[in-house]
Amino acid sequence: MYIPIIPQNLSLMTPAKFLFFLIAIFTITTAYSQKKTERYYDYKWRPCMIEDARFYSNVKNTDTGWYRTDVFINLKKIQMAGLYEDQENTISNGTFYWFYSIGIIKSVGRYVHNKKEGVWLNYFQDRSLKDSLNYKDGNLTGISLGWYSNGYPRDSLNVDAKGNGVFVSWFDNGNPSSAGKYIEFNKQQGTWQYFHKNGKLSSVEVFDHNILKDKHYFDENGSAITDTTSRDRDAYFAGGSKAWSKYMSKNLHFPSNYEIQNNHQIINVVTGTITDEGKVIDVEDNVPVSDVFDKLALDALKKSPNWIPAVSHNRKVYDTFSQSVNFSQSYD
Repeated sequence: MYIPIIPQNLSLMTPAKFLFFLIAIFTITTAYSQKKTERYYDYKWRPCMIEDARFYSNVKNTDTGWYRTDVFINLKKIQMAGLYEDQENTISNGTFYWFYSIGIIKSVGRYVHNKKEGVWLNYFQDRSLKDSLNYKDGNLTGISLGWYSNGYPRDSLNVDAKGNGVFVSWFDNGNPSSAGKYIEFNKQQGTWQYFHKNGKLSSVEVFDHNILKDKHYFDENGSAITDTTSRDRDAYFAGGSKAWSKYMSKNLHFPSNYEIQNNHQIINVVTGTITDEGKVIDVEDNVPVSDVFDKLALDALKKSPNWIPAVSHNRKVYDTFSQSVNFSQSYD
């Protein structure tokens, strides 16, 4: 805390000097209070009281901007660190770092006036590279690459300075998944091909400035399908939400040596991936509670039966999920 130096004998000061002294103290104290801001957020990143907080945010005013660090409160580990132009933290301007709750680097990249610039890297929890992306003025440019957690290439994008590019993606077995061209950085153009995991065509689609003009579907044997109605869907648990709630209630057990007090909620948020075969992989503790509750939530997700895979462009694909796990002593 800043402690102003106060003259020992204020009575010797003239009224004008005394007024100037009060203004100076107010100015210095106000300036100091603006150098650091502390905030608390709940599991949904909503501002909250300290007793309900899951994340602690510390924002300091520096010579180059407002430097913010976010911390997993229960674990006392850093979640994010980065520099902003403004005290409200709306304009990112500097290198940002994100971390898994286990302390491993998750992502790193640089902003220039709120736009991504240069190389951005994303990592899996085992520290292997997930994405290497190149940005210029907020747009993907040059060569960008992605990988699956098994080490196989996931996708490749090569974009020139005018925004014209070629995109290719693969399944985790090495077979092609899709291929096509972009214009103006993010608009699909011309003929795009999509494939089933066995290498057979699933869809041929024609675009004009990102507008779909024509498409043809094929089954996994390569035969044409006359009905080209979109069947795209997200991955879901067999039986729907009721079946999923039933599964979780059977596989979550409130520890006998813990007790909920003051009506506080114990909510853990877990994220992960559903493969094109419905398997749950790459499970991550996104909003940790404690080692005990985190392990219970992660184990329940990892042991989950296969899901119904997502469908995109007439073939099964990977999908991501985010699951809130609410612990209650009623599980006992």
